[in-house]
Amino acid sequence: MPTPTPNQVPQGFNRYPTREQIELAMPLYEPSQDLQQALDVWRREGRGTPLTHERLQDLVRRLWIFTTAREKPAPQVVVSSVTGNNEYCYMPATNTINLGMKPSIISTLHEMAHAVYGIEELPACAFSIALFKAVYPRSFAKLEWKGHMLVKPGMSSTPITSMEAYPT
Repeated sequence: MPTPTPNQVPQGFNRYPTREQIELAMPLYEPSQDLQQALDVWRREGRGTPLTHERLQDLVRRLWIFTTAREKPAPQVVVSSVTGNNEYCYMPATNTINLGMKPSIISTLHEMAHAVYGIEELPACAFSIALFKAVYPRSFAKLEWKGHMLVKPGMSSTPITSMEAYPT
């Protein structure tokens, strides 16, 4: 499939893009080899260990230097229940990524993408899903689309919380 041009991808703020919009935009946000390798090293080092908020904080620190926004300070990563229902969020005013109560690799990558690309959901979805797919292809193949998110089969929007759930 040919890589779309920016004007082929719908523009403007859309709270949550469709699966089709995300898949069309993914080639535009394909992660660099350095970024993929950094995530793969982090994945291998954590094999067999629980996925914790501390590991996700380390993930953002390691990956930030390979993003297009590396000249900006890396976002601070904190654990909080801002909304009380496991919502992750990026707060641009404080350059802070708030991790939800259940650790999630995809959600962490998604909020890091907001720190890089801004508030629009399409770039954040396309980047985080493309990076996850590149490093965790078998896990990606097992996930189901629920709106703009990927979840374990049979689940609502609850993220995967164990490193064992992420084979390459």
